[in-house]
Amino acid sequence: MNHREVILKCMEVNANYMRLPAGMLSDYQALVKLYQRIASQCLECAGAWVEEQPCPSHEPAVDAFMWSIVAWSDAFGRSIGVDMAEWSARFV
Repeated sequence: MNHREVILKCMEVNANYMRLPAGMLSDYQALVKLYQRIASQCLECAGAWVEEQPCPSHEPAVDAFMWSIVAWSDAFGRSIGVDMAEWSARFV
């Protein structure tokens, strides 16, 4: 699995979590909808990146959100044995 596939997998896990009951906080429905929308757009951008295509049109918040997922992906990458020297060269 390469670094782009790791990030795509993390975006898939993140987007799928928002479909689970635990991701649907009843007191924060507007926030949940915003998060679902941003997570979905992040997944689309990650998919395009894996295919070496331009990122589709998205909200500005997606860029910031992607960086937070990159940090999470770093931890995920370590757990599955991604070459961290290559990872750092690409993302740091």
